[in-house]
Amino acid sequence: MKRLFIILMFFLSISSQAQEDVQINFNSDDPEMSIGRYLQLAEDLSSENNPDSALTLLYSAEILAEGVQDLYLLNKVKFRIGNALAEKNDFISAIDYYQQSIRISATIADTSGIANTYRLLGIAYKNIAVYP
Repeated sequence: MKRLFIILMFFLSISSQAQEDVQINFNSDDPEMSIGRYLQLAEDLSSENNPDSALTLLYSAEILAEGVQDLYLLNKVKFRIGNALAEKNDFISAIDYYQQSIRISATIADTSGIANTYRLLGIAYKNIAVYP
């Protein structure tokens, strides 16, 4: 029993050390690749119920996407920001980002993106009990 306890403590110490101080170093010559990395890490953080850290990455990705003027990536980032804000129950801000995403989706003719974003927009309005 004592050996089992020691082995368990060993694995717990390894896993806690691996999770400490995650450094983000996305210095890449390709900003689109960096945006993709930010989006992936933000998705991982959201799935771990850490929307604040996810939002920090998403806001950085938004700035990069605006800089490269890639409407597809910008749309994806704004949609994900809306989702992260909705996870934090900040539905007013989420609505703003969902509306921005809908406008961009219309520009790039992403009809499925428009439909999905309208669905989430409706849920956000329902949560604040406002029905436009």
